[in-house]
Amino acid sequence: MTIPMRLPTQADPTALLTVDAARHRIEASISINASAKRVFAIWSDVANWHTWDPDTKWATLNGPFAQGSSGKLAPPKGMAVKLLLISVQPPTEFTAECAVLGSRMVFPHRLVDHGSFVTVTHTVEFQGWLKGVLMRSVGKSVIAGLPLTLTRLKALAESG
Repeated sequence: MTIPMRLPTQADPTALLTVDAARHRIEASISINASAKRVFAIWSDVANWHTWDPDTKWATLNGPFAQGSSGKLAPPKGMAVKLLLISVQPPTEFTAECAVLGSRMVFPHRLVDHGSFVTVTHTVEFQGWLKGVLMRSVGKSVIAGLPLTLTRLKALAESG
C-alpha cells in the first residue's frame, strides 16, 4: 500500500513524502529554484553531505564522484558503513548504496529540470533479507529526516 502524505516538517507546498511499505521504499520530492548543475554540484560534494543531510554524520569517497567509486558513510548513531556509487549520470541523477547487516539500503537521487527550477527526488529502498525489519526500524528515522534533508538541500542550492 502506498501512502502519499505531505512532508510533516515542511511548509513548502511543492514537497511530498511517499511511504510504500509493501515495496520497502520511502520517497520525498521538492521543487528547488536552482539549476540542475547547482544541485548536482552539492550532491557530488560527498565530504559536505553532513551540512545538509541530518542522517549523515560524515561521508568520504575514495576517488571521483563516478560509478564504482566507494567510500564510507557514518549515520548520526551507529557504525560507519561502506558507501558505493552504483550509478552516476550528471547532472540529473546518482544512486548510492550501503550494505547493512547483509542487506542493502539503496539511495536513488533524481532531478527533473524544468528550466527555471528543478524537482528533486530522494528515495530510500530497503533490499535483502532484512528489508522488512529495516523498513520498520530505520524507516522511522528516514521518514522523520528526509523532509529536513530536502529542506536543507533546497536552502543551500537556492543560496548560491
